[in-house]
Amino acid sequence: MDRLDTIPLELLDSRKFAPSIVRLLQASLWHQAPEVEFDESAHADRLAPITAPLTGRRRDVFNQLRDRIEWDRLSRGLTHGDPIFDNVLFARDGAMVLIDPIPSTPGLPDVIALDIGRIFQSCVGYERVTYELPAPDDVPLDIVISMTGLEHDDLTAALYFGIVHLLRSMVYVSARKAKHLLEECVDSLIGAATCRL
Repeated sequence: MDRLDTIPLELLDSRKFAPSIVRLLQASLWHQAPEVEFDESAHADRLAPITAPLTGRRRDVFNQLRDRIEWDRLSRGLTHGDPIFDNVLFARDGAMVLIDPIPSTPGLPDVIALDIGRIFQSCVGYERVTYELPAPDDVPLDIVISMTGLEHDDLTAALYFGIVHLLRSMVYVSARKAKHLLEECVDSLIGAATCRL
C-alpha cells in the first residue's frame, strides 16, 4: 500500500489547498442524499449573518472557497465534521484522503455549513494558534497576534469560526436566537481584548 504522507508542494499554500478540500468534499460527501430533509432556503438565510462580517472584507482564501461551494446544495448531503488541514493525507499519486470524520448525531440532518466553517477556520491558522501556543489564561490579544503572525481580523476570524456548534444549531433555532448565541459566545471568547487559548 502506498504511503499517505506525500504532500504536493503546490498545495502547501492554503489558498490552493482549501479549494481542493472543497472539491473533494463535494465529490464524496456533500452530494449524497441526507437522511432528513429540511428547508434549505431558510438555512441559507440563517447562515448569512454568520459569514457576512468575514466575507465582506477582501480575503482571497475565503473568496475562492465561496466560489467553489455550491450554495444551492448548502444543506444537502453528508458532512465530514472536521475537514481541517491536519486531517488531510495524500497518496503518492496526489489523491487526497480525508481522515478522522466526526459522525453526526443519528437522525439529525447534516449541515454543510459546519464543514465550511472548519475549512475557513483552518485557513486562518487555527491549528497553529492552538497547537503551538498552549498559553496560560488571559493572554493579551496583541501578543497572540505577534506570535502567530496573523492579522487582527484573521485571528478574530479563527475564533469566530471556532464556534462551529453554532453553525449546526442554526438549523434548529430562529435566526434571532442564533445571532444572540453567537454574540454571547464571541463576547465570552474575546471579551476585553483578551484571548483564552
